[in-house]
Amino acid sequence: MLRAYLDESYDKSTMCVGGWLCMEDTWTQLESKWIQRIDYERRTSTKHGCTPISRYHATDCANLKREFSAPEWDVRRQIRLTKKLIEIIGTSRPSPVGIAVGLSLKELRIARSDFSENQVKESAYFLCMCECLNHIGQATDECFPSERVMVIHDASKEFDKWALEAYQQMFVSLRFPYTHCFVSIAPGSWTNFPALQPADLIAYEGFKLTAARKRGSEDLRKSLQSVIGHGVVINAGFYKPEGVEILANLVFS
Repeated sequence: MLRAYLDESYDKSTMCVGGWLCMEDTWTQLESKWIQRIDYERRTSTKHGCTPISRYHATDCANLKREFSAPEWDVRRQIRLTKKLIEIIGTSRPSPVGIAVGLSLKELRIARSDFSENQVKESAYFLCMCECLNHIGQATDECFPSERVMVIHDASKEFDKWALEAYQQMFVSLRFPYTHCFVSIAPGSWTNFPALQPADLIAYEGFKLTAARKRGSEDLRKSLQSVIGHGVVINAGFYKPEGVEILANLVFS
């Protein structure tokens, strides 16, 4: 059995849904090492009389905010932790498949000026989730043809219904060829599913990649380069403006 864990990362200008697909045995090994590393960081903070982190949170870690703020954390510790976590992902075997799909909220607002801000955000998540499911189905069909996949996404009052809607739409679409690859989709929390933490990492990297490409930058962040350097396949992309306009008027008509 395969499992795919997905999370979202967004701000006022960009939405990204991303995560990892791999065998359950691989997840067991990856989660164990991940938890050990987070526990190590907790012990280190406690030893120095500082407040320990509860989990890895990509946005906070990258920006040294909340549980990752000074004086407990600085850039060197942040980089060191990120490298260790990427190494855990990169050395897991069989290698997980990374997936990230981004969308410009500005382009969606232009395409659907009649949408409220909540509708823009929810629609962006829906479209990104749809394309993530497509990538998951394709990767399962090509790399694990005898397996089926369960999808766990980060639980959210805002987005749970849209994740389910994306999954259900997949089954009614005559043009979606991978329905046979899926077993189920369900929301989950990082407390019950530690694998949602590495999903948060790739969702954030996809978010940063989308934002950079929309600014015209072709450079990959060092963290993303490092993941790829371990030989891990990552299917990352973003909706082009014309695609956003077509889908925004077709899907949400």
